[in-house]
Amino acid sequence: MTIRIKAREFAKDVRSAMDDDSLMAKYGLNPDQLQRIFEQMVDMDLLSEEHIKVRALLSESLISRAFLEYEEDRTPIA
Repeated sequence: MTIRIKAREFAKDVRSAMDDDSLMAKYGLNPDQLQRIFEQMVDMDLLSEEHIKVRALLSESLISRAFLEYEEDRTPIA
């Protein structure tokens, strides 16, 4: 099945800081498809490689922060 996406609209959503889950929901993508779209956007010069790297770093940072907050919530107070 081929998914058609308006490239400029997708790039605009990415630049507006829409997160991966929101992008996947809006465009009906799974994680592998999302990654391929990012690569195509870079190939088309609609997004930069740097932009994609920063998104990945921010995502990892948010995951780490959520994990730390979860662990803090589980730590018993003496």
